[in-house]
Amino acid sequence: MEYKKLTQLTNTYPQPGNYITTEKDIVTLYGIYDSINKREFTTEDLSRLKVVDGTTFKFILSIKVGNRAPELYTSKFYYALLESSKTESNPYFVNFSFKDVYVIDYTIDSVTYAKFEEMVSAEKDVGVNMKTNNFIDYNKEAGSSSIDYIKLVKYIDWAVSSPKLEEVDTDNVIPAEKLGIWEVSEIQFDYANQDVKEVNTGNPGSGGATGAGGSGPTTGGGAGTDTNTPGVKPKLAPRIPIK
Repeated sequence: MEYKKLTQLTNTYPQPGNYITTEKDIVTLYGIYDSINKREFTTEDLSRLKVVDGTTFKFILSIKVGNRAPELYTSKFYYALLESSKTESNPYFVNFSFKDVYVIDYTIDSVTYAKFEEMVSAEKDVGVNMKTNNFIDYNKEAGSSSIDYIKLVKYIDWAVSSPKLEEVDTDNVIPAEKLGIWEVSEIQFDYANQDVKEVNTGNPGSGGATGAGGSGPTTGGGAGTDTNTPGVKPKLAPRIPIK
């Protein structure tokens, strides 16, 4: 949402200087007869927001997982505008930014976890031990997954931003090598003992998302030599420029 200063409003009655912060989170607009003509605005508390460095989206993002209370995130850029609104005793921008119509909701349900964990098992059958897929981390010992909120916010920031020139070569999608972390093992059949065993063929690396259908570079980030057969790298949904 665009920030308009008090001087840019259509109706500046009686004058922008009559908006005064009288208490914490309270702005009072005094009319011409200020002793009897005034209106108070309670402004939103910015401590509810979590700021993610390296992002530039211009809205408040609400992330809800299951039945938990939603968590609110924004970029450092947008947070600075909200702070200016409070400092300049401008109740409109900061309050409207928190209204449901302007807040972007992102909900993650249990199906997301279940599907991810299901695909982790499928990948393991072909020798790929997934650790991270985009913003979901898998705990092998606990056998469960969890959301990395910062990674998710940065992914959404990328999804709604304008394409960069250097992304033309990748058709404006994130290379799979930057999305996941896994270990690749070679499945070997022990004919003598009629048994199957796994042999780790490389260090933990980055690569394709769960369900990619094969292994990625074993050293991560595209570095080193890939001694395994590369699988099909999934393409992500295109950006949705909404800001």
